[in-house]
Amino acid sequence: MKDTFFIRLLNDVLKRDKLEKHLKKVIAYTFEQMEKYEVDYTLFFTKSRRYKGCCFGATKKIALVLTYGRSNFYYNLADVKNTILHEIAHAVVGVRYGHRKEWQDKAREMGVTWTKKYRR
Repeated sequence: MKDTFFIRLLNDVLKRDKLEKHLKKVIAYTFEQMEKYEVDYTLFFTKSRRYKGCCFGATKKIALVLTYGRSNFYYNLADVKNTILHEIAHAVVGVRYGHRKEWQDKAREMGVTWTKKYRR
């Protein structure tokens, strides 16, 4: 019984350590890209199941989701970086353009992948 408790405790510590490292990389990359594209938005994290990221133009905020579904599995760093660039592209061209041509051109220029699959 005690062994099971310590194994769970150790797993929790390792998960927290992994999350902390992941968060540091995500935050550093996000602010680096915001500075590069001169985007003065606030970054926050959410647990939405509807999207990986969201750009709120009126309040100048970018939301990011690091886990998917109800699980504690984290999106890999490449997916998160793509989402960050995706949302920054919305901030640069303006959210009013949605995923139309103006946004797609900017997103492609910034290195966002899969731009043709996004809803318009």
